[in-house]
Amino acid sequence: MRLGNNSPDMNVAGNGNTILDGNTSPSVTDDTEFGSVSAASGSVVHTFTITNSPGTANLTLNGSPIVAITGTHASDFSVTTMPATTITTTGSTTFQITFDPTGDGLRQAIVSISNNDPDENPYDFNIQGTGLAPEIAIMGNGKNIDTGDSTASVDDDTYFGSHDINTGSSSHIFTIQNTGGAALDLTATPRVAITGTNPADFTVTASPATPVGAGNSTTFTLLFDPGAAGLRTATISIANTDTGENPFTFYVQGTGTVIPEIAILGNLNNISCGDTSPSTTDLTDFGGHDIFAAQTVHTFTIQNLGSGNLSLTGLPRVQISGDNAGDFLVSQQPASTTVSPAGSLSFQIAFDPTTTGVRNAIIIVANNDADENPFTFAVKGLGTSTLDEEIEVLGNGLVIESGDNFTTTNDFTDMGTAEISGIPATASFVIRNIGYAVLSLTGPPPYVSFTGANASDFNISSTPSNSIAIDSATTSFEVTFTPSALGTRQAIVSIQNNDSDENPYTFTIQGTGVYDPNSLSEISLKGNMQVILAGDFSPSIADGTNFGSVEVIGGFTATQDFVISNTGSDDLVLGDNPIIAISGAQAGDFTVISYPANLVSPNSNVVFTVEFNPSATGLREATISINNSAMGIGNPFTFGIQGTGTTTPEMGVSGNSLTISNGDVSPSVSDSTMFGDVDITSGFQFVTYTISNSGNAALTLGTISFSGAHATDFSVESAPASPVSTGNSTSLVVKFDPSSVGSRTAMISVANNDPDRSPFTFSLQGNGTSPEDGVIGNRVWLDNDGDGLQDAGEDAMAGITVSLYDSGDNLLGSVVSGADGSYTFEGLASGNYYLTFTNPPSGYALSPVNQGGDDALDSDADPGNGGKTATFLLNISATDNTWDAGFKTTGVGNFVWLDVNENGIQDGGETGVPGIDVEIKIEGGASVATTTTDANGYYSFTNISPQTYRLYFSNLAAGYVFTSQDAGGDDLVDSDVNTTSGQSDAFALALGVFNSTIDVGVYQQSAPEISIKGNNVDIVDGDTSPSVTDDTDFGSLNAQIDTSIHSFKIFNGNGATLTLNGTPKIVVSGTNAADFTVVVQPSATVASNDSTSFEIRFIPSAEGLRAASISLSNTDSDENPFNFSIRGFGLASEIRVEGNGNVIGDGDNTPRASDFSDFGAEDILTGSQSQIFTIFNSGNADLVLSNPANYVDIVGNHAADFTVSVVPTSPVATNNSTSFTITFDPEVEGLRQATVSIANNDLDENPYTFVIQGIGLASPEISVEANGKSIADGDTTPASSDNTDFGNRDILAATQINSFYIKNLGSGALTLSGTPLLVISGSHAGDFLVSTPPSASSVAAGDSVSFAITFNPTAVGLRAASISIANDDEDENPFNFSIWGTGVASPDLNILGNGISITSGDLTPSVSDSTVFDSTIVDSSFSIGFSLKNTGSAVLNLTGTSPYITLSGDNAGDFSILQIPTPIISAGGGTTGFRILFTPSAEGGRTAVVNIASDDPNDNPFTFTISGFCRPMPLPELQLTETVDLDFAAPGDTLTYTITYLNVGVGLATDVVVDHEVPSETTYVINSAGGIGMTIEYSHDGGTIYNSNQANVTNIKYTRSAALISEGSGTVTFRVTVN
Repeated sequence: MRLGNNSPDMNVAGNGNTILDGNTSPSVTDDTEFGSVSAASGSVVHTFTITNSPGTANLTLNGSPIVAITGTHASDFSVTTMPATTITTTGSTTFQITFDPTGDGLRQAIVSISNNDPDENPYDFNIQGTGLAPEIAIMGNGKNIDTGDSTASVDDDTYFGSHDINTGSSSHIFTIQNTGGAALDLTATPRVAITGTNPADFTVTASPATPVGAGNSTTFTLLFDPGAAGLRTATISIANTDTGENPFTFYVQGTGTVIPEIAILGNLNNISCGDTSPSTTDLTDFGGHDIFAAQTVHTFTIQNLGSGNLSLTGLPRVQISGDNAGDFLVSQQPASTTVSPAGSLSFQIAFDPTTTGVRNAIIIVANNDADENPFTFAVKGLGTSTLDEEIEVLGNGLVIESGDNFTTTNDFTDMGTAEISGIPATASFVIRNIGYAVLSLTGPPPYVSFTGANASDFNISSTPSNSIAIDSATTSFEVTFTPSALGTRQAIVSIQNNDSDENPYTFTIQGTGVYDPNSLSEISLKGNMQVILAGDFSPSIADGTNFGSVEVIGGFTATQDFVISNTGSDDLVLGDNPIIAISGAQAGDFTVISYPANLVSPNSNVVFTVEFNPSATGLREATISINNSAMGIGNPFTFGIQGTGTTTPEMGVSGNSLTISNGDVSPSVSDSTMFGDVDITSGFQFVTYTISNSGNAALTLGTISFSGAHATDFSVESAPASPVSTGNSTSLVVKFDPSSVGSRTAMISVANNDPDRSPFTFSLQGNGTSPEDGVIGNRVWLDNDGDGLQDAGEDAMAGITVSLYDSGDNLLGSVVSGADGSYTFEGLASGNYYLTFTNPPSGYALSPVNQGGDDALDSDADPGNGGKTATFLLNISATDNTWDAGFKTTGVGNFVWLDVNENGIQDGGETGVPGIDVEIKIEGGASVATTTTDANGYYSFTNISPQTYRLYFSNLAAGYVFTSQDAGGDDLVDSDVNTTSGQSDAFALALGVFNSTIDVGVYQQSAPEISIKGNNVDIVDGDTSPSVTDDTDFGSLNAQIDTSIHSFKIFNGNGATLTLNGTPKIVVSGTNAADFTVVVQPSATVASNDSTSFEIRFIPSAEGLRAASISLSNTDSDENPFNFSIRGFGLASEIRVEGNGNVIGDGDNTPRASDFSDFGAEDILTGSQSQIFTIFNSGNADLVLSNPANYVDIVGNHAADFTVSVVPTSPVATNNSTSFTITFDPEVEGLRQATVSIANNDLDENPYTFVIQGIGLASPEISVEANGKSIADGDTTPASSDNTDFGNRDILAATQINSFYIKNLGSGALTLSGTPLLVISGSHAGDFLVSTPPSASSVAAGDSVSFAITFNPTAVGLRAASISIANDDEDENPFNFSIWGTGVASPDLNILGNGISITSGDLTPSVSDSTVFDSTIVDSSFSIGFSLKNTGSAVLNLTGTSPYITLSGDNAGDFSILQIPTPIISAGGGTTGFRILFTPSAEGGRTAVVNIASDDPNDNPFTFTISGFCRPMPLPELQLTETVDLDFAAPGDTLTYTITYLNVGVGLATDVVVDHEVPSETTYVINSAGGIGMTIEYSHDGGTIYNSNQANVTNIKYTRSAALISEGSGTVTFRVTVN
């Protein structure tokens, strides 16, 4: 808005965008947002433009300063270049603001410009930027550690725990994070310093890296290795550039301990605690020892490698447990219970095995080594005997000799017959040890294996035990025979064992595979989906029985698949050895290459494959025979096959000894079908090919011809010989003579008499070449006026990529245009080529193509076709330098130079100036782009739109200004910008025109002049007497608490810009430099007659005088650096703590009763003790206790046992005191220690710490109870009332679990110290198991834990053991008591049907357990087998008379015993079998009860019910279906009739006859009638009389010899000819 005529109109813009008066939202787009800058070293300068538009009077800036900056952080912003004070109408001026943040975070200020614009005075707007500073944080164990933290903690890894002073140490890793926005420097050496009471106990083993980038981290490792016992403390200090946390300190501590360390050696070799692998090297393996010889004794040594006494706490000191503990004895116990540091004791273990075999035990040494108590290790030995074991095997009670290969049913080695896919046969065998040592079966489970051709037909169904005792002890195994094929099936039984003269124990076993005699299987055969009839000896191509013609030699064969189908209702079993047999005179020409499976289920198929490979020419015939289980004429199933051996030639071609395929279209160098390069002016190429005949007839060669695009370039130089006899070859020579350059191809064709390869063709290829001495080239230029013509003065253009292609678009090479714009391609053959010109600089484009008609001056690259030229012919040996390319751009650019003589003209020798910022703006509008002059002073703007522009030059080096504008009158060598603003005149750019005439000259101004003021009083350079008047004296402050900031101002006189060039700009040095910090740095540059400020903060780190020096490096040559001194005074407190009137030193870790830090002994349940302590302040400042909660912290492992019951007051004035009270109330027994920590402002004793301690008294009392009864320690009389007597239990089938309780009747925790917590020992320890161990090893006072013992006797009789519980009850350690139980043995009869157990007394027969028999008809039979199994621990005897099984009930007569069981069945899984036959005498349900008498005490007799069903006699019913293969027939046609007969009844159909009339008007085809299993007769009188005569047939009768089962079917066929 304008208020009247002739008034100015002020506007301000940043980055080309208008900044409204009063704007309070700084933005990046208008440069009022300065972004993020490092507070330590960074700054940024933004330029703003003031315009007077559309004002109608001059704009005057009348403020002082012209541009003022106010606001919260005004000192962070400075006007480093002031604007002009007068701006004419439509004129402008610029000013610069430098942002140099003095702190972290958002920094804000307000710019204000007083002026004579009537409605925008002052012109105000907000500016802002963000200061970036480092921010240190330290973490341990993932937890933050505060700077100054004086409380060590496990959580943050500042507490290192307890470690032995000789052997212990611990490393913790700490992380230094920089969460700030600038890099964090670690400034000290070393980077991590360790001070305090015990710094030598802590070591930095891995130092952190520096600097640490913003948002990044580094780590360091601290090792604690205590040098003495007790609490060990230190302070970690890290000097850094985080001004608020420098140095970063925290407190660390650990405890040095004196502890024992147990080690045990055998044969001077270490034995590991928990070692479970005995070895002869450390004597833990006692080796072999005869069970009748004297003991073997080994000596072991106990060493104490620790720093404290080692106590052996077990009773006895060395104990033995484990499976065979009774075989080992501690023959000499250690002489003492105590082993001093570096001392040792020895003990001896004797091995005296009670039986043969490996004997194992565990040695247990209870002790006070915290991490190896008890110390345990395994021992073992081998019990041996001079008396051998002796194996023998029995079958049916008869001995089977090892190596016996004579099989008999008497000893079960002949298992009899079993149906293929039917019920298997079984036999049980007994292994007996008749020797005098334990017999071991040493093979893998099931310990018995089978070998031989039919081994897979035999399996182990019941596994023997692998260990058989002496005294004729036995074990048994059961063999199951399941034949996979017909006939005798044999295998060798092998038993690996430790009988030295009968290992392995072997014998032969056999069975016989048979068909099911009642099989209802039915075989049929097809080839090519066509039925092949049994007995068909007329091979046919249609059904695959005729294999056709195959060449006799050459590796040719023919194969045919045949499909066998089972159309019956039972499994079809195919014969064996082989399944498919081929016979006949030429049987050797036919081979079965894929056999079928030998079992075909109903309605399923199998396939076999026959290969025909003729050995001679002519007809070759054979017969195939298939043995099978089908009844009738299909067994064996036979049919004829045939094929014909032939002879033919076989042509092959090779080149370079490599085969060339007929029809090959991929020429290759390797097989010589690729001829390579041949010069079209003087060359040709010959290639020889070999033609071979691998057939069995002569090869005749015919015409050889060439075809294709370049057929005339190829010819036959030497023709091959013809004919070529079998196994011989001939040669063919081909000539290649190219008529033109480039790829030349043709197809060669050789006529011949090979029926498969005539003609024989393959492709040929060569390459025609010419001399490679041609040249293509010319020039790339900058088309300044964009007219597509090379005008005078237009420059060359370097760096353009020029690529050469042949006419097939193949890239031949690329070059880059040189400094003169030229390019060249040499060594070229004659041919068609084209060029592309690509990769111009951004903003450049190709000029118009083919302008003006002069090919020497135009541009040949088509901008509309990717910079591609036309395709042109380069003649042989020609040079073509006519291919040019012009590039154009719309832009401006040229040169900034150093005007040494300041005359405003580019003189010879004056150089370019790099790094000058150049901005191009639309006249009166926005900025378009910016750039910087290159190393030679050049700049350019390209690819810009045609408009009117101005250029703006800035970023001159300090002290440099622009030279005079437009001097001399020559626009090509003058300077074209305003000397004040660096702005050019407006200029217009036309499309495609590049203006290269705008140059700029600069030169250096006179020197700057520095001066500094504090409190507006001059400070003299070199001043060493700080004063309050000029703020160089900061006064007195509380050390490390109070702070004071003084501001100083730097002035520059009337000269060049003053540059502060130090890093940092203000350097603080001297004795106490760390107490003074530059919190606000000055601007880096100070313009003529301008100023900048800086601020220094004083925080005294200690009391007394604190002095430093200030130094400013700058460009004032006679005051560089500018130095002056500063000072201040620190005030501090001084803490002292007393107890009982005696001083307790800071860091004191030796509690004493004299100063109340030792609280004495108190009971953990009833006792407590309180002591008063006094804090004194002897310093010259208030003592501040800085933890406001209670001012006194108690830390450490037992801190909870101590409480501050009365808290002190804070602050404590100089020479005054305060008191606090600590109460000791121990929670558990033993020494209880903690550390008192008082955080305060004492500079060198913060925190003030000392150790306090007391002793907690408590003791445990162990008691063991069961069933409500207490068990006395040492009790040797087990009783059922307290569960120590486990009663009678079967040695195989029964266990007993008894529960017990361990109670702590004392006041202290009871520790169960054994490993395991409960040890079972004694003669029969292996019969008892701690099935539920105590849930915890520590039992609190008044609490209890339970455990359970399982009794599982391994032998008959009383089985006894001892329980031992190691603990810390002084008078009952270990707690021992005896346990026992009695093992008993008895048989247990089980009956299994179909593998499923049948319950004695079962009245409900079931199909699943085979007690229900398949239904059948009267007088037909069905049998089922059952197994008797003894799962008991004693031999089972069947007590009845043979057959040992009786049958009772209404229909008992329908059932009979078919197979008799063995009457004696061995214990532990021994088996035998019996079979019941069901032969019903009447229809309906039939039942009986099976009774088996035995000495099983629980199931005698064992009874169960069986049942079966007798079906009515079934009746057959036949159904016939007729089909004919043609719907319509003409005279002379042949018709095939097929009649299918099907038994749809339920009974067996016998005497099946099919009688069919020959249709009228037809004649029967002789020998066409057929039908599997049918006898065929013919009638000539309408069906009255039948005979074998096939003339004039009127009827055909088919009579089936075999019965036809229900759902069974068959077909008959015949053919007739229509009359």
